[in-house]
Amino acid sequence: MSEARTASSHGAIEVSSPVSPETPSEPSGLRLATLKATSKRRSVRVVLILVLLFAATDWPLGVLSEFWVNHPLTVSLVSGLVLLGFAVFLVESFAEELEIARRKRIVMMSFRALAQEVKDVRTRLYHFLTGNDPNLVGVETDQARLVATRSVLKGHPELEACKESEWRSRLAILLKDDEWVAVFLNGIRETKRRSWESLARWSPIVLSTSTLQYFDEIASLNYEINELQDVIKYGRPATGQGEDDWTKRVMEQWSAVMARSVRAEELLRAQAEYAHPGDFEKSGL
Repeated sequence: MSEARTASSHGAIEVSSPVSPETPSEPSGLRLATLKATSKRRSVRVVLILVLLFAATDWPLGVLSEFWVNHPLTVSLVSGLVLLGFAVFLVESFAEELEIARRKRIVMMSFRALAQEVKDVRTRLYHFLTGNDPNLVGVETDQARLVATRSVLKGHPELEACKESEWRSRLAILLKDDEWVAVFLNGIRETKRRSWESLARWSPIVLSTSTLQYFDEIASLNYEINELQDVIKYGRPATGQGEDDWTKRVMEQWSAVMARSVRAEELLRAQAEYAHPGDFEKSGL
């Protein structure tokens, strides 16, 4: 098992999570098309070898040499049909190669978009603890919610003693503030909605070319987010007793969301890179 760590480019909430070293597989539809194209390429090679063999040895055409000499029109017709068939075969093979390349680019784009949305979950969680503007890193966030979050955080001067990477210390402080809890619960609903919208936007492409494995990962992430929402909203004890246990459970679930987000992003990005090697690194994502 390899260890995955979350670390945004603008800060450092770090959570270690085990990620199984699964090898990405080529989407089933693309795999079938690729196999067909490979089979055609092999057939072309075989035909070329046979043509070269016939031309070099004059076999078995030498047996019929007298027939060909006496029927020049037939020779022209047969040779023309052979060349036409071979040309059509080459054109179809080339067209299939272009179609496969086009489909791979589309699949890569869809997996990259899903991976980015999964990463945005961590960015939004980070925002609730630090007040950093997610819009600066391309994560669209409601301006009113951003103002509300920063307003709540300003009421906690003790946060200044905590580094931005010390998310457990920050969370322990903020969980005691009912106003922050209300802002967070409203924000986490927006996070889930955006995740569902992204999944719905790209699911037709991914479903047409792949298995349900990657949807399972995203569904698992949504489940962990729901659990975090529920433990904060409904798990808090009515009296002061048990606050420490509740805080511990919230931190464990927060960590679970982060870890699941890392795992899902890594799998989706690996699949995008596999679908179209080379372009993924050039994208900068």
